Amino acid sequence: MQELKDKMNTMACQYIDSPEFEKHLEKTIQGTINSSVENCFRSYGDIAKNLEKAIQDKMKIDFSQVEIPELTTMVIKIAQAKIAEVLNEQAAQKLGNILSETLAPAPKEITVQEIVDLIIADIQENGDVEADHATVKIETSDYGVDLKIWKGETTRKSYSSYSSDTKLSPDVDLYIHKDSKKIRIIRNLDERRTFGTCIYGYEAKLYLMFCAGTIVTDILECDADDLNTSIREYD
Repeated sequence: MQELKDKMNTMACQYIDSPEFEKHLEKTIQGTINSSVENCFRSYGDIAKNLEKAIQDKMKIDFSQVEIPELTTMVIKIAQAKIAEVLNEQAAQKLGNILSETLAPAPKEITVQEIVDLIIADIQENGDVEADHATVKIETSDYGVDLKIWKGETTRKSYSSYSSDTKLSPDVDLYIHKDSKKIRIIRNLDERRTFGTCIYGYEAKLYLMFCAGTIVTDILECDADDLNTSIREYD
């Protein structure tokens, strides 16, 4: 029995020292890290937590039954190199795209349709509603205009005979000054769209427009019924 054990250890050492083993191990770790990074980037808000958990889960190795300590060093060396390579290429590119979009300067002018398109593009990207179209209402007062956008219907239907339908707050509620046509108030910022102390997504873009004094050129003439509010694309 001891002779068999010695022979197995000898064969294991020879295989681990071979180029074939290192190549196979490197390929396996590469695939694992790629999978981890892809999973993490599906939700940017949880990137740090998810990346750490996914990589930790994939990198758990039980050395209790292995009698060859060189294996640990080899795994760590290859893993460190591959993690750095993947993060430098994929993470840097992903974060760069997000920052470039978020930090892009606000337009000097924008139309109501372009604001609606901004919301619809976000819905299509994140798939957070099942409605076929958004709902837009434009309400004019003496000093300004309320532009309200729902990611679907304005009410939640009640199927009980003892209760009425529930009115839903708009997902976007902008108050635009009548004379300057600039956004003066942003209501209903989605707290789920915060990363640290910053907002992101379409809320961040609307906030930049508010700060930059972007003019909503057609806010006084726009008819909500003429807007394209379709969310789903049909062939």
